[in-house]
Amino acid sequence: MKRNRRLPWLFGLLTALILLAGGTAVGLAARLVVAPQAGETVEVDTASLPTAMGQSVDEVVFYPWNLYDEEHFETNISEELKAERMPWYVYNLEGVPITMGFSGMSASLEKGRVRNYSGYWTDCPVNTRDGQTALLDVAFGQDYQDFGMTWVARSTGELPTRAQRDAALAVVQEDVCQFLTQPAEQSPIGSLLSSVWTYLATSPYLDSGGVWYETLGATALDGVLGPLEQVRQRLYDQEPDPNLSVQQRLEQICTVAQEEANCYVQLVTTQRQVVVVFTCSQPEYDSWNIVGLYYDVGLEQYSGIAINSRAGYGYGY
Repeated sequence: MKRNRRLPWLFGLLTALILLAGGTAVGLAARLVVAPQAGETVEVDTASLPTAMGQSVDEVVFYPWNLYDEEHFETNISEELKAERMPWYVYNLEGVPITMGFSGMSASLEKGRVRNYSGYWTDCPVNTRDGQTALLDVAFGQDYQDFGMTWVARSTGELPTRAQRDAALAVVQEDVCQFLTQPAEQSPIGSLLSSVWTYLATSPYLDSGGVWYETLGATALDGVLGPLEQVRQRLYDQEPDPNLSVQQRLEQICTVAQEEANCYVQLVTTQRQVVVVFTCSQPEYDSWNIVGLYYDVGLEQYSGIAINSRAGYGYGY
């Protein structure tokens, strides 16, 4: 994962995102993820995105990675406190990757660069269930407004071809349609998000010794899954036409998500990954929750999840 050194004030995504369904909602949805208050502008780390759906950007970065300065990172906790928290680090670092099918993270536990309210593990070698190699980045962070936990593995070796990226994009588009038009547990996305939520919500370290990350993570994830359930019910009530194309179904999903639950469904491709971003906002409280789900083109599987939230004006934490 690239280390951003410009440290913009905004937590969320550092790169503009492309709405799944194009049209006039593109600008609105991208603003909601990058800057949730209409009319504001932000600095992004990539060149201006083309308007054509399906073009790629270099990278999608979620909080707290936008605050990580690899060259100037300094810890502010003692080795004793780090050792005291190691059982929680182990739970945090190993469990969610295992849920996604990655093993071997235990060999990289000591690689962490941690502060009191944040931590980063980079380029940790892991293996998929079928023996492919990958590198895993893990981070957690919390400040007076923002919260984030991320686990993202990426393939190694040669970059995927355009044809491979297009094929992966088609898989993810179909998965998104299935996730929001059928019972959640019957879709790959719904099954994975449910497993991650269960892992966080049943952590033995909930609210333990000032470490509240699993509580916040489960709450933020629920802040996305709950509104999306409203979207799913609305779409079910409308009895979607089975003859619609994938693109038409996505357009319908995006429209209903915005109207029904202040949610935005976006998708962006990078050189190695397709990233689905679900954003559910509460504009009256200047608050929102974001879930980013990564599909790795080379590994041909979902390989990462990022959970972000903002409590408006610093309240709620």
